[in-house]
Amino acid sequence: MAKASEVTVEIDAKEVPILDGAVDMAEMGIIPEGMYKNMYYASKDVELAGDVKEAVKDVFYDPQTAGGLLISVKADLAEALAEDMKKNGSLEAKIIGQVVEKKDEDKYIKII
Repeated sequence: MAKASEVTVEIDAKEVPILDGAVDMAEMGIIPEGMYKNMYYASKDVELAGDVKEAVKDVFYDPQTAGGLLISVKADLAEALAEDMKKNGSLEAKIIGQVVEKKDEDKYIKII
């Protein structure tokens, strides 16, 4: 989505919902082989700009815990959409970041 639009998606690592126990498992080194493949494939487009724990980074690439639906809408619609989703049965709906203009040196995903 970010590549096709030539933008940078800034994701606030603290706001991303993570399955209970996933970070604990990653801290113990219990991570699937697919995580390394995902990391190899995507890491060239990802910048870790914030103080993100290694285990959290691993979970972000984990094929078992990744795959939640990501929706991008205009900023002025985001809060109302999240609330509407929760009212209509979504288990989780929250704002985890923003889309910004991509500068030449920026990557497509910036985790802060």
